[in-house]
Formats: sequence, C-alpha cells, structure tokens
Amino acid sequence: MEHIILEIKENFGDGKIKMKVISREPLSDYQKEYMKSLRRDKAIEYGNLMGWIVLDIEDWV
Repeated sequence: MEHIILEIKENFGDGKIKMKVISREPLSDYQKEYMKSLRRDKAIEYGNLMGWIVLDIEDWV
C-alpha cells in the first residue's frame, strides 16, 4: 500500500487543498502530476476510477 499526500486545486478559486491518496501500487510521476492538475471533485472521481482511496484531509481539521 502506498500513502501519499498531494496538493490538489480547490473546486472554486485558485487555492489548493491537501488530499491523501491510498493505492495498492505506487503512483507514477505522471499520475501524481495529473492528479495535481485536477480540481478536487475530478481528482476524487479519477482516483475512484483507478481503484484508489482519495481523502480530503482538509475536512479532518
């Protein structure tokens, strides 16, 4: 299992939020950069399609 934290774009505006991605296989550099280019909801959607767990850790605070 791989656990990584990425800064993803907010749904609205130019801000960034931290999200945790949990996957069975290590993510490639391309996958990490692609995730960073997406907005929050699209990143969660893409992660689910790839079989990853994507958590918005900003909600934990």
